Amino acid sequence: MEETRNYKPSYHSSSSGWAERTNSGEEDPVEKSLFYHQIRQSGATANCINFTLRNEDRHTLPTREIEEIYYHPDKGISLFFRFGTVHIRGRNLEPIYLALSQQRVVSIRDYCDKPNMFFDEKALVVTAIHYESDNLRDF
Repeated sequence: MEETRNYKPSYHSSSSGWAERTNSGEEDPVEKSLFYHQIRQSGATANCINFTLRNEDRHTLPTREIEEIYYHPDKGISLFFRFGTVHIRGRNLEPIYLALSQQRVVSIRDYCDKPNMFFDEKALVVTAIHYESDNLRDF
């Protein structure tokens, strides 16, 4: 028998929506995983990408500034901006690359330098995020 907790509790003869499902909670518009977050809604795009390193350093770049995205399974992902490059290393990074190419990624986290110890070999793992930028050399 189907559970009824998400149905309106009573019948009103003037209501055309008797026993309609009600939303029991708002769905988060951002799909979250350990290494990256992306927008769920089709056609929606992210304004910025937040990068978080293991040491909790953070950097935010506007997605409109991405000039080119390069992906190679062995070399990782490189994001080319007008003022520098962001290199993302890891394994099984193709889902991040696809989401980046659709401007759906809102954050990427550098989390683990020993992926074989903690994760299955088929798991997506970000092992390093490295910046090459004249702007960041002052920090």
